[in-house]
Amino acid sequence: MSKSYSFYVENPVEVVPGALWLYRRSDHEARNWQYRVKFEGRDIVRSTRTPELLKAMETAKDIYTTIRDEGVASMQAMTSNVTWDEVWEAFEEDVLDKKLARGEIGKSRYNGQKSVYRNCIEPYFAGKPAECPSAGTMKDYWKWRMRNSTIINDTLIEQSKTLSSLFRYAKNKGYIRGELPKISPDVKKNKNRRGAYTRKQVETEIFPRLEVWVSEAARPGDVFPRKVFENFVKVSIFSGIRFGTLLNLKWSNVVFPSVTRSERAGYLTVVEKGYAKEMKTKLSPEEYIARNPELKIAQIRIPKGVGKNKGKYLDVIPMHQCTEVLRTWHAKTLFPGDDDFLFPNKTGGKRGSDTIRKFHKGVIGKDGLGLVKDAYGLDLTTYSWRHTYATWQLLFNPKVNQEKLARNMDTSVQNIVDHYGHVYNVDVAEDLAGI
Repeated sequence: MSKSYSFYVENPVEVVPGALWLYRRSDHEARNWQYRVKFEGRDIVRSTRTPELLKAMETAKDIYTTIRDEGVASMQAMTSNVTWDEVWEAFEEDVLDKKLARGEIGKSRYNGQKSVYRNCIEPYFAGKPAECPSAGTMKDYWKWRMRNSTIINDTLIEQSKTLSSLFRYAKNKGYIRGELPKISPDVKKNKNRRGAYTRKQVETEIFPRLEVWVSEAARPGDVFPRKVFENFVKVSIFSGIRFGTLLNLKWSNVVFPSVTRSERAGYLTVVEKGYAKEMKTKLSPEEYIARNPELKIAQIRIPKGVGKNKGKYLDVIPMHQCTEVLRTWHAKTLFPGDDDFLFPNKTGGKRGSDTIRKFHKGVIGKDGLGLVKDAYGLDLTTYSWRHTYATWQLLFNPKVNQEKLARNMDTSVQNIVDHYGHVYNVDVAEDLAGI
């Protein structure tokens, strides 16, 4: 059995060398034994429906003997007599588990697809025979799925991808036969405009309120968590980095610009934009910094976690104000080590997102400044800090176009248009009008 199974397989037993295995899945609530039969390049993955090894081995041997004696036809007969929950179990093991083991998807996406099945597919399809769905079947399913009118279209479209993957897997493995109909629902993708704070709100309301709020801490132990939140908000607004990504970053991911004297006389070592170089100059480090404003540019290296990009980095260039915020915070935080989180909890561990949301609601949102809607009537949430960065870049930075912004925010130009197009069009209104 492949090594890629090792992270979720317990007690694998090779019953027939290279052809039949029994094992338990470590992430599965049921403790039943599973079997995998390999015959003429094809696989069958099923449950023996028993937690007893001897019974499971007897069941698996009987099935293997039947397949060996009757050939591929018996495999087709077995795959045709299954339910959709059994197909999903095989899909989860054959596709999702392997992708996770190879690093092609992360744990959050892995759990997300399992959640889609559990909440959106299993209640409708589980227990039903695995048959090729008709157009009518899909119409009935989406009618059932959209019985709750509060579900946004993008959510439905995203969930349909999991359902489509399941159906394609079933067809490729011979569980179903025939042409698959259109799987996705007949809905249009939402524009998903994003709410953002104005510069005036940030500079005259939010930042001053955060400073006062930190000073109002009743106990010494409350100061640090409040400082963490204050700096989290500032770095979010000045960098546009995603909420969850910021919570994962460590100081080793931040590259500060610096100028120091080199060991070689008459030279300075200059670190900027992630690169170090020696410069021959008569200037002191302080004089060099004063004459080179680009040395305000820091770099935040965001590790790519999955797939072919695993081990690589996205180099984000934040607004120049972010450099000073990060320098000051690095000097004051209780955990400044390279392996420490930028925004840790009280013990130095990773801070949970719940406290950030709680502070946001209490200081900036409903229970604080009362900033809950932007000028366009769009909701203001913890994710609005990223959207504020994007909006400011489009409104106030003529050197940044949608393509540059998309690259720095690790998104697509189309997403920039969908999310912030209402702001961009206002900004270039005179150009569009030909004035």
